[in-house]
Amino acid sequence: MDADASKRMTAAPRCLDDKRVALVIGNGAYKNTAALTNPPNDAADVAEALKAIGFKVTLKIDLEKRQMDQAVAQFAREGKGADAVLFYYAPGTACSPAQELPHAGRRGGRG
Repeated sequence: MDADASKRMTAAPRCLDDKRVALVIGNGAYKNTAALTNPPNDAADVAEALKAIGFKVTLKIDLEKRQMDQAVAQFAREGKGADAVLFYYAPGTACSPAQELPHAGRRGGRG
C-alpha cells in the first residue's frame, strides 16, 4: 500500500463507539512451491491500515484449510452485532468466486 493510500484511510472519519472487526488472511507459503512474500506483506499492510481507522483486526498468515475454517468461524462470532465487518484475503494464486479459497496446505495454491 502506498503512503498516499494509507494517509487517505487514516484520515477517514470514525465514530469511537462503532464496533468494527476485520479478518485479514495472507497466504503465500504453499507446499511444493517457493514461498510468496507479497500476500503476507499485503495482508500485514491492510491490517495496519484497518487498525488505524478503528478496526479490531485479526491477522492470520499462511493458514491451512482447518486453520482457515477456524479463523472464519471465530470471525463470524466476533462479527455478530458489529457495525462494520470486513474480510480481506490475499491469496498467492488467482481464485474465482466459484472456487474454494486456496489455503497454505495446498500444492502450489491449487488442488
